Amino acid sequence: TLCFLSYAVAASFGYLTFGTCVTPDILKSYDVTVDVLIAIVVIAVKMYTSCPLQVLVGRFVVDFVIS
Repeated sequence: TLCFLSYAVAASFGYLTFGTCVTPDILKSYDVTVDVLIAIVVIAVKMYTSCPLQVLVGRFVVDFVIS
């Protein structure tokens, strides 16, 4: 729920800022400032930490179904 709300808020502000000129990567639409760089780093850390956990859980589920 928290993740959905975070993405929904970011998407809404991106659309309100740029209207129909929104690029596929909202962060690339902003000027490069410290705030935008921090946002990029935080999203990268989130991706690097969440993907391995999802793969691990998926592997356990497949292991459980097979055995």
